[in-house]
Amino acid sequence: MRVILMRAALPNAQADIVLVRLTHNDITPYVTWQMNTDTEDTYWGHYHRTYEEAVTEFKKRCERLNATLYMVHEYEEGKGQSQA
Repeated sequence: MRVILMRAALPNAQADIVLVRLTHNDITPYVTWQMNTDTEDTYWGHYHRTYEEAVTEFKKRCERLNATLYMVHEYEEGKGQSQA
């Protein structure tokens, strides 16, 4: 299962950048992907061991691609769930 923790829109509006928690992956449970907004297919994944690493990379990726953040779930590492 995947839980989207953060989402940012790219200027072309055909894809978003997402930060996801992969509940089935114990080694690199956090990933940033580009996600097609129509199909929600994901590609160009960058995998991370910690939430902090993933957030840092997510922010850099958004800045580099001029993406606008529009969704954030509060997340406490170790709890295993996101909260709206």
